Amino acid sequence: MDEDEAFEAAKDGGKGNIGKELADCIAYITMFANYFEVDLEDSFYQKMEEVRNRKNRDVGV
Repeated sequence: MDEDEAFEAAKDGGKGNIGKELADCIAYITMFANYFEVDLEDSFYQKMEEVRNRKNRDVGV
């Protein structure tokens, strides 16, 4: 198996676990937002507007 095939095999094998871990992250983020009374939807759209107005849009979020 060459390097590309090995990478694809590893990526395919980990998708289920990564999905579960990302779901945990979303749950914790939601709990923090609720605790601090942060409107996640509003925060998301504010951040996207900030990103849209950046001069160099390719540099991280």
